[in-house]
Amino acid sequence: MANGRWRQSAARVVLATNGYTNALLPALTATGFLVPARNQVAAVRPGSLIARPPRPLLRRSLSLRDRPTDDYLHARARGLRGAGDVLHGGGKNLSATGERGTTDDSVVHPAIAAYLHHAAARAVFGPERWGVEGAVVMDWTGVVAYTKDGLPLVGEVEEGEGAVGLEGGGREGEGGGRTGYKYGREIFRQNYLQDGIY
Repeated sequence: MANGRWRQSAARVVLATNGYTNALLPALTATGFLVPARNQVAAVRPGSLIARPPRPLLRRSLSLRDRPTDDYLHARARGLRGAGDVLHGGGKNLSATGERGTTDDSVVHPAIAAYLHHAAARAVFGPERWGVEGAVVMDWTGVVAYTKDGLPLVGEVEEGEGAVGLEGGGREGEGGGRTGYKYGREIFRQNYLQDGIY
């Protein structure tokens, strides 16, 4: 393996990249099978009512499985920096492209950010449970990849003799396990990868 700055040799190489795989494997790019997309998340302080102890609604992750928006949320656990902050991702329906094919993760989509800042209060819990909205902590983006058939992309890579590729993926509109609903398949991917290396 080599790029403009380094060269490395190995009997087997594991490619575990997610959204940037197409840049590393031009033959895969040509198939159109793996589609990169930008995801966006906002961290917000919980509302005045939902933040009151015992806070039962903020004890678990929540994948809304809403196809148009791809929304999910969870609260930062006690003991972590930002404990209690709500991380809300999704809002893809507010982008003309659904953020598909977008690989610039240095830009926050303003319409998606505006939606995510208020979605937990307005669309998920409702103002009567959420209370006065808390402050927005920050927004960020990241690039993921989706497969056309919704299954993880795992197997040997044709471009490198002896290479084993591992790639997260999911149905269009879903992530490759980032909210936990695909972890049931993860053991099979790990076993396949381990068998391929050893």
